[in-house]
Amino acid sequence: PQTPRDVGKGFEVTRLIDGQMSSERPFQWSERWLLMQSSAWARRQQHAILTRLTRAEAELARLRVKKGERADAVQERVAILLKRHDVAAWLEVSVTETASVQRRRGRSGRPSATSPVVEVTTYQVAWSVQRNEVALADALTLAGWRIYVTNSTPEEVSLVQATALYREEWTVEHGFHRWKGGQLPALPLFLHIEWRIRGLMLLLLIALQVLTLLEWQARRSLAAEQATIAGLVPGNPKMATAHPTAERLLAMFTSLHLLLQQVGNQRVGQVLESLTPLQQRILHLLQLPATLYRFQATLESFAE
Repeated sequence: PQTPRDVGKGFEVTRLIDGQMSSERPFQWSERWLLMQSSAWARRQQHAILTRLTRAEAELARLRVKKGERADAVQERVAILLKRHDVAAWLEVSVTETASVQRRRGRSGRPSATSPVVEVTTYQVAWSVQRNEVALADALTLAGWRIYVTNSTPEEVSLVQATALYREEWTVEHGFHRWKGGQLPALPLFLHIEWRIRGLMLLLLIALQVLTLLEWQARRSLAAEQATIAGLVPGNPKMATAHPTAERLLAMFTSLHLLLQQVGNQRVGQVLESLTPLQQRILHLLQLPATLYRFQATLESFAE
């Protein structure tokens, strides 16, 4: 049996919800609101907040007043900076302006009793930066919290069981980012016929199934071996990971050449280059016979 590990903390609140049917008959139901904090996610969020704060403070320290710039213009630049780093709730920047008036002669030459005198006003702009410690402490405290809702009873699904079920869930949207600009972008091709649009998306969906299946199999094999794989990141061959992406794995085979020959009724393929240890390691992780069998089952489900 696996040893339980501490992944966070949480509590639950039961709420009675009022509703109304279309027949205007009121009804009620009970919901359990499960509030959970993931320790790992909390640390990542807290690190991100403090990193953004440090960068914003460093940029404010490098900020310089332009010639003739007034306080309102500086305040506007400061607001843009805080918005870019998303730290406006935790940094208080006070911009002050000091005016000084100097009397000067209105024309050059030797002064006389009738020489005109003008007043010239100059402005000195300064600012001070201070952290809002109360708001920052609240943000760091609230980091990592999520709210889940269920109508299951505590006897059916406890708080600990609900956490385990959520952490093991399969989220179909995780692969859709590849359609938004990844390796399988669904670019606007100006297709107007419906069956062509459906055909294009079907091909992209099949390709997405292949990438997802390869990625899932590689991560599953690494988890079973309790191992990592290195050499996938260009410029950093020693960086190891237990969660490689399909794109990184396939990129290791871009320099290979495949020779296809027709031998009788069969088409035989042969790789011209010798595989490197890393490529052999990837093929071992992918377990291609089993993976291809799963992909064939996927294609058959599409055909149905």
